[in-house]
Amino acid sequence: MTGGLPFPVVQRVGDFPSVSRRGWQSIQGRQHALRRFDKRNQSSILVAMLRRIFLVTLTYGCVGLFAAELLASQAEQDFVQYSASPHVRVVPNLVYARYGERTLLLDLYLPMNLEKRALPGVIVVRGGGWMVNDRKRFAHIASALAERGLAAASIEYRSFEGKGGNPDTSSSIQGVVAMATPADLLILSPGNQETVAKFLHATASEDRRKWQWASPINHVARNGPPVLLLHGANDESVPTTQSMDFARRYREVGARVELHILPGAPHAFWNYRPWFSDAMDRAANFLLRMR
Repeated sequence: MTGGLPFPVVQRVGDFPSVSRRGWQSIQGRQHALRRFDKRNQSSILVAMLRRIFLVTLTYGCVGLFAAELLASQAEQDFVQYSASPHVRVVPNLVYARYGERTLLLDLYLPMNLEKRALPGVIVVRGGGWMVNDRKRFAHIASALAERGLAAASIEYRSFEGKGGNPDTSSSIQGVVAMATPADLLILSPGNQETVAKFLHATASEDRRKWQWASPINHVARNGPPVLLLHGANDESVPTTQSMDFARRYREVGARVELHILPGAPHAFWNYRPWFSDAMDRAANFLLRMR
């Protein structure tokens, strides 16, 4: 399962065996505040900055100051923080691949009440603009999926394949949940294209073929795995048309795809209430049907 740039994805990869271990000149509403908190690790810093900026608005009226304070407080309350669940057992820091001197780790989240049976396994991948691949950033997602009956591995990753890892193990998957999918990199906003250029080490004008190759919409095939696309209706980073176009292409070739546009949701809806629980329910139900 992924989210962000690149899109966040949860990939159903098969079965794991059971294991014995977020001055403004106007207050534009709650959505504006949520966008200020898209980066989880900057949440507390941004709250402090907002409150200092809001003090300047005091000269324009105490009402504006009061509303701003409430807005910042609401954004804090709506941000989903990871907290240990009594229904989930976490097995941290498991080595799953080595590339030369680099070791890649995962944290495994398991339903607490395991039976002696195979569990459906999910790989949880944070997009992070291809630059932030910290597995801890999606701990709340992995834990939520485990609460819903999946064995979820939140992983750190390399940007490209290389020698090492597990070459004898198939990388085929049974299903994908993709959130806020940038399916066609060539039609992203200029700001997002700057991010892609850093990842690909080339701008679109410098190497258009590489950009086409890196765009998921150009890898659609009839035998592709079932895909669930989740996208915020108010996403200002990746337009909903990206997911809509991907879904249309998937259907055209006869592959299975589901698309859900979440009303009122921002880009990183997976980090905020009330959309978080709805997204996790949809993701888990979809993946459990892959059995």
